[in-house]
Amino acid sequence: GEVESTLMRGAMGSKILITSRNIDVSKGIGALYMHRWPMLREDESWNLFLNKALRTEIDLVRHKLQDIAKAIVKKCGGLPLVVQTVGSLMRTKNMKKAEWKEVADSVIWEWKMPASSSSSQYGSILPGLILSYDDLPPYLRSCFVYCSIFPKNHEIKREGLIMQWVAHGLIEEKEGIDVEVTGNQYIEELIRRCLIEETDVRYYEGTCLKLHDVLHGLASYIGGKEYRHASATEQTRHLSLHGEAAMQYNASVAANKVRTILLSASLSSVEFTNFKWLRVLSLRGCQMDELPNSIECLSLPKYLDLSVSNVRRLPSSIGKLCNLQTLDLSDAKIEELPEEMGELCNLRYLGLEGTECLKFIAEGLGKLTNLWTFHKFLVCNDKGDTRGCNIGELKDLNKLKGKLVIEGLGGGRVKVIDAEKAQLKNKLELNGVELKFQVGEDDKVDSASEQRGLLEALEPPHGIERLRICDYEGDRPAWFLNTNYVELQTLCLERCRSWATVVGIKSLEKLDIKACPKLYELRCLPLLKSLSILSCDGLNTIADMAALKSLEVPPSNRLKTLANMPYLESLEVKGCGSLERVAEMPALRSLRVVGCNMLKTLANMPALESSDVRACGSLKKVAEMPALTSLKVVGCYMLTTVANISALELLEVRDCGSLDQVAKMTAL
Repeated sequence: GEVESTLMRGAMGSKILITSRNIDVSKGIGALYMHRWPMLREDESWNLFLNKALRTEIDLVRHKLQDIAKAIVKKCGGLPLVVQTVGSLMRTKNMKKAEWKEVADSVIWEWKMPASSSSSQYGSILPGLILSYDDLPPYLRSCFVYCSIFPKNHEIKREGLIMQWVAHGLIEEKEGIDVEVTGNQYIEELIRRCLIEETDVRYYEGTCLKLHDVLHGLASYIGGKEYRHASATEQTRHLSLHGEAAMQYNASVAANKVRTILLSASLSSVEFTNFKWLRVLSLRGCQMDELPNSIECLSLPKYLDLSVSNVRRLPSSIGKLCNLQTLDLSDAKIEELPEEMGELCNLRYLGLEGTECLKFIAEGLGKLTNLWTFHKFLVCNDKGDTRGCNIGELKDLNKLKGKLVIEGLGGGRVKVIDAEKAQLKNKLELNGVELKFQVGEDDKVDSASEQRGLLEALEPPHGIERLRICDYEGDRPAWFLNTNYVELQTLCLERCRSWATVVGIKSLEKLDIKACPKLYELRCLPLLKSLSILSCDGLNTIADMAALKSLEVPPSNRLKTLANMPYLESLEVKGCGSLERVAEMPALRSLRVVGCNMLKTLANMPALESSDVRACGSLKKVAEMPALTSLKVVGCYMLTTVANISALELLEVRDCGSLDQVAKMTAL
């Protein structure tokens, strides 16, 4: 077929490796060689089991459980997935013989998958997994089975999964504890039991989850006819249609009891007149420009996903979805949000990440006092007869958590009195704040003092961990010197044209600074591990950064010295025409210096292994460095001496006309 013809274009000697549990796949493609992956050996299974159960063999012997444990491992049949899942199950058990014997003697080990089941190919694997499922408390069983609504190998957004569980009432509500917190506890418990795994994929700041396909088969089998990935029946309660199946979607009468619909395809229109019990609706990636007005026929939906869709506007009838808790518009082409949004009084999650087309939000969002997550607040001028969103509407949104981005602060759209009304410092659950002062072509240009007044009024809560400020014309605000920001770990300043210093933030671990021409001092940042500096020509002091491991210094004509940084391992300096001295750095392993014409000597650096120095016209001497194995010196015409470097294996010297003394290098 098409795939085969593409693979035939490989170069001579190319190999194609295909993995499968199904031997028919190998036969069907005519494989030249088939390697059967062996089961785990007995000792490998035993060690994996102990690791997952968080037990030692001594513990089991002491409690007379070793023989029972080995019987359990033997029943796992050398299958890694079963061993680790059952091992994780035993982690939850006390060291009592009765509890362990109950697992070892369970009749579930003898269970056989019905031959008619689509998951019958996993018959030898599932008994051990069913034991783990059977041990779950009832609330976790429902949450695990619900995961079968997603396609196999699907990356499930953690936040989205929790909000879908919430929409279906699968999360037990506890007084004084947010259901989001409880939902995360559920996920962590499923991860500990090896029934779901966290992947390396990140969706903005959130993580993703995935079910192993065998566990997906188990969840699908247990879910039975209530969960469908094809056309709905009278028994269907949760419907997921992707690809061709979604293209053939129609709102059939048979599906009128459906609680969940996940559609993912290039659909241009959808009708919702029949779905009076619908609670979760995902139209992720759909191509329609607008939602149909029939959306108002849905009286119960709590979760609506329009992410990565072409939807540009929401109908005014959106305000009738009074039970809606989650509205995800991330990466959609949405251009404006109507004033009826303010009627969604139960909304908790409003996803606006990646909504680059969003230009207008109508007044009314201040009514959404139950909002937890609100990724982007866009301050807007009025549009015709419709009033734009005013920053003062943030006043009562005190349940906000996570990160909040506020855009549109420049251009005369915000008055200081309104910024004070926002009471940003009272949003105690926020851990990240971004403030953007960008100005459009037709906007009024703010003065530096006007923007300084705004930033003073927008004091973030003291518990934030991340702060980003962009396109700001004023100097640093008074609150920036406040020692109460003891949890601030990440700071980013971009195009802050009058910002002068970053000093004394004891908790800061990451600092990114771009295009801040008046910045002259970075000092007393004892926990800083990552520092990035671009286009800061006025910088003259970088000091007291004891934890920093890597540093790239951009061109600056004012920087004269680099003080000792005891844990710095990598240093690159370019175009610092006034730099005269680089202090001894005991942990430095890699050094690159380019275009520093006032640098006269390289001090002894005992751990330095690689040094590359170019176009440093005043450099006269390279001192002894006992660990140096590679030295390159190019275009340093005043260099006269290279001291004895006993470990040197590579020496390159070019265009150094004054060099008259090179000590004996025994390792060369």
